[in-house]
Amino acid sequence: MSAFKYILTFLLAAIYVCFGYFLNPENLTHFTILIGTAFVLYFIILITAKDKQETDVLLWISMIFRLIFIAAIPLLSTDFWRLIWDSKLFISGVNPNLFSPAELIEFTNQNEMLHTNIINGTYSFSSVFKLLFGMLGAMLSNYSIVLSVILFRIPILIAEFITIKYIRKLLEHFHLPHYHVLWYALNPVVIIILTGNLYLEGIVLMFLVVSFYWMIINKWVAASLLWGLAASISLLPLLIFPAIIKRLGAIKGFWFLVISLFVTSITYLPICSIEVFKINLFSFQQHLIDINSFSTINILSYTLGLFENYFVPKLLVILSIIIISIIYFFKNGSWELSFNKVFFGYTAYLLLLEETEPIHIVCLLLFSVFTKNHVFAILWSCIILSSDYLITTSNIGLIISIKLIVFCWLVFELFRNKQLTD
Repeated sequence: MSAFKYILTFLLAAIYVCFGYFLNPENLTHFTILIGTAFVLYFIILITAKDKQETDVLLWISMIFRLIFIAAIPLLSTDFWRLIWDSKLFISGVNPNLFSPAELIEFTNQNEMLHTNIINGTYSFSSVFKLLFGMLGAMLSNYSIVLSVILFRIPILIAEFITIKYIRKLLEHFHLPHYHVLWYALNPVVIIILTGNLYLEGIVLMFLVVSFYWMIINKWVAASLLWGLAASISLLPLLIFPAIIKRLGAIKGFWFLVISLFVTSITYLPICSIEVFKINLFSFQQHLIDINSFSTINILSYTLGLFENYFVPKLLVILSIIIISIIYFFKNGSWELSFNKVFFGYTAYLLLLEETEPIHIVCLLLFSVFTKNHVFAILWSCIILSSDYLITTSNIGLIISIKLIVFCWLVFELFRNKQLTD
């Protein structure tokens, strides 16, 4: 690797140090300058890195970037704090799914930083498996938040290493360019969100990638176990499963789903009850209403005056089901086609939601690695962090503009790829 590349990676490392230890997240100007510079450096590296040995070096450097955040306190998400709180309750013999932070105000007051980050939180619905990742950190949170963060971050770092390793295996299997792995491994949003801000989706994506690989080599029973563990942390596996069920076939697909759901249910049974179900059913209904009220269709309909309010949520649900079903069940082909179904189905899902969060784009980026000529997910990742700060219910113009930019670039890539194929 050239000296110029090492200089670029050194500058990126300095930016991640600033992000992890010196950034004031309320200073939008500094935040935008840092993320913008990081993406400029990232794009230069992507454009010039084609050699396989150079890719290997850059992958190790990407892990060093992640290690920079080892003791950094998460600033852009409260998910870490909420899991620590839920785990503290579980260790104390209290079911964390039964109480919101405000209902146990005395418990949260034991740690001022914890109290500040979770007091406005709603009910959670965590599995025992998910709580395991927060238990060590929870036991140390009253003594040292930094040590708690380090213990919480180590599993995510390990997961990221395994994810990158299996991305390379899948790229080799599909005969795709080896440097596609850099789209994910070096992406600033992936590094800042997963490792920097401790999203457990890092664990979920590891399970999914390994599961995909095991399915391809016909170890579908082992793959279903990992799929079930992933579903106990996030709903993403359930959302994308229809895209691969046709490739597995009816019998394998049925048993894959049964085993996965069985594994997931086991992780919830110890802290699940009728009361927990009722609480979270109500929370889910409220969340669904919020999603519908923030949907792209809803915004456009209000702007153009096309529909009455009561009709829009029904239209959104119907349209989402139709579009994603067409993508998922269009034809039954190779595993490469199944990965494309996952990618485009998830893209359609995100485009129909206004409230797209950075973690959603991280997941989309992973799926994009296995496509040939689609890089609009990288474009989306470039604008998602700064735009996430600016988007509010009154900022309709920005919401629509971001969606239109991404959609237009997607359409451009589809037409370009068609011309290349012809």
